[in-house]
Amino acid sequence: MGKVVVIGSANIDLVYHVDRLPVIGETIFGDSFVKLPGGKGLNQAVASSRCEVDTLFLGSFGKDDQFLKTALKDDTIDLSHLLESNNEGGTAIITICNGDNTIVVLAGANNDVSVSYIKEHLDLIQEDDVVVIQNETPQDVNEFIINYCYENNIRLVYNPAPARDIDISLIEKVTYFTPNETEAMTIFEDEYEAIVRKYPNKVIVTVGKDGVIYFDGSEIVRIKPDVVKPVDTTGAGDTLSGIFSASLASNLSLKEALSNGVKGATLSTLKLGAQGGMPRRKDGSNEKEWDFE
Repeated sequence: MGKVVVIGSANIDLVYHVDRLPVIGETIFGDSFVKLPGGKGLNQAVASSRCEVDTLFLGSFGKDDQFLKTALKDDTIDLSHLLESNNEGGTAIITICNGDNTIVVLAGANNDVSVSYIKEHLDLIQEDDVVVIQNETPQDVNEFIINYCYENNIRLVYNPAPARDIDISLIEKVTYFTPNETEAMTIFEDEYEAIVRKYPNKVIVTVGKDGVIYFDGSEIVRIKPDVVKPVDTTGAGDTLSGIFSASLASNLSLKEALSNGVKGATLSTLKLGAQGGMPRRKDGSNEKEWDFE
């Protein structure tokens, strides 16, 4: 069994709860505010580590990093190879209304993650590992990692969030490409069912409350979650990505890994915060289909 190596962003999330979203030029009162650890990369590392799978995080913490380190003290992520930046850390401003959210991200120290920093740590990535990347660090870093993993036969999960222009040819080099439905249509300019058919067992589209969809080479496969009443959907996609990657590192099949991810992501929506709702794998849960608490 390999480990999960997450290369990505770390943010401090500033979360505001409101009864409704303001219109342009309007000021409204919020109901509550909370400061939480976040960032797509760090979120996915937390979700992976809570599956009792060795997880290494490569990224940059800003000069206000003590908040993040304190918040992560109960998780088992390897943070020993962090890039310590003198710049302000990444920040996400999250507005939650009726269980859904809008997010504005400021990259900050995440932009300090460079190809040279990654090159210094390539010896940490082994052949049986699963590497995970997103789009909150510079694209040249992602392209370097994609090519390195492709050339060295290392499994790579690319979660292209938030959506941005990418070289479509890179998708052929990744093991799994996991956009949500909006990101998929932005990147490919096509409907997501047509997209997954073009990339069997590679492009996996997350479709919110409808779970995930992919094409196994002969038919469309849909993995649907249980119906719940969400409290906060922030981080649900990151939870899915982290658990999916941890399941792959545990040598589960694509369908088994996605089933675990969908189950865990659904549970994550029942609590506040991207990381606050991420479940932990139960001790003794069965080998393939994991239970969470």
